[in-house]
Amino acid sequence: MKDDQDLELEALMGDAMGDLVPTTEAAVRRAEAEGAEAVALPRSLERFRGLDAALAPRERVVSLDEARARRATTPRRAQSVASHLGVGLVGAAAAAAVLLAVRTTGNLGIGGDPPGPIATSAAPASQTIAFGDAESVCPTSCCAGSACSKASGEMASCPSGRSCISCSAADLAAGVYRFRVGGFAPAEKFKKNLSAGPLEVCLRVAGSEMVCGPSHTGGDPAKWPSLPLPVTGGDTLGGVTISIRFAGAKESLAEWSEPLSFNAGGLCKGYLIQPMFRTGEPLGTLSAFLVDSHFVELARGPSLTAMKEERRRYQTPLPLSVFDTKAAGDRRFSLVLGPFGKAHAERVRFQALDAGASATPSLGDDFVGDALPLD
Repeated sequence: MKDDQDLELEALMGDAMGDLVPTTEAAVRRAEAEGAEAVALPRSLERFRGLDAALAPRERVVSLDEARARRATTPRRAQSVASHLGVGLVGAAAAAAVLLAVRTTGNLGIGGDPPGPIATSAAPASQTIAFGDAESVCPTSCCAGSACSKASGEMASCPSGRSCISCSAADLAAGVYRFRVGGFAPAEKFKKNLSAGPLEVCLRVAGSEMVCGPSHTGGDPAKWPSLPLPVTGGDTLGGVTISIRFAGAKESLAEWSEPLSFNAGGLCKGYLIQPMFRTGEPLGTLSAFLVDSHFVELARGPSLTAMKEERRRYQTPLPLSVFDTKAAGDRRFSLVLGPFGKAHAERVRFQALDAGASATPSLGDDFVGDALPLD
């Protein structure tokens, strides 16, 4: 038996929601006797009353007169099931009418007219898309870089190639980066032994998997590999492990492993790494830099040739490149802008969208190797 609290709750629900669809046998019989129109619609759906006539011709869903006639010759238990089914079909008919109206007129706005069609940012395949560089002037709150008016001494010119580095720890921590490993300089006493085969440098950050790339002993920055492992400042504080080994070998020759401080100085000057033997003797030295890993993806395609054709659509001074990816089929190759810092990438993306490009943010998670030449 319902107590006073249950009755009070039902009364409050009734005031808030109005008459509900009958759910008891007695309520269903009263609804049938009064006619289906006696079941009130909520105010938000009241404008759809009679919509079935406006949308005619359509199939007849149910006839209450026929249902009553069948009930007269149906056993009582079957009558109960049939009466419930009849009211359920009336509700289904109303819902179907509303659904049909929504599909016909578009998605219904809340308390207003239906909005227009969703706009697309992708330009026709034959249209040229032109946009410039969305970079802003280096703010006065900067700490390092050639474009930073406040930078002085060794912070005014960054070996990493960065032109503007923020002083804000929050700005730096919001970015995602990759390690770019400079040329490896072996100790003099080990040069002969290391000439036995090509070397590779491998990286693990915090609890990540090990990723590897070719290690070059020359000083040509164009050959320095960027290892495909997006990391944050928080990741580097969890520990960075860099090792040197012969290409394809399972065991490393030497290893360096430490938490790596993350600040404007590190982004500007990079880090000097000395992988060591287990005895503590250094095998040699190499430099490592954290480079930006925010890209703006413009298109995907099945081949490098297809991406070169797609690249001709864009007129922009921004760096365009193609990456091989882990995806298959029509999405294997990616045409991208960048890399940029996080804020710069967002400005570039919106400028590209305004110009009619289909631009999406990417961290290059599935990129394989370095950028492929477009020329």
